Amino acid sequence: IPKILWPRLRLSWQRRRHHMITGRMDFCMDERGLKVYEYNADSASCHTEAGLILERWAERGYTGQGHNPAEGLIN
Repeated sequence: IPKILWPRLRLSWQRRRHHMITGRMDFCMDERGLKVYEYNADSASCHTEAGLILERWAERGYTGQGHNPAEGLIN
């Protein structure tokens, strides 16, 4: 990030002190290991997308303890 933009970025962060920044990483895993495709933090839809995939993950590999973190996102 160019140094000339630092003051604007700092001000931006100060004005959003109580705001939340979230994101989602898209990745896959196979016998060779983990591969990260991208990081998305540009829309609120990442919460829904991440919640829906968590349920599928839990069904296929989770031990069954706890709860489904996507319950509140699914109609």
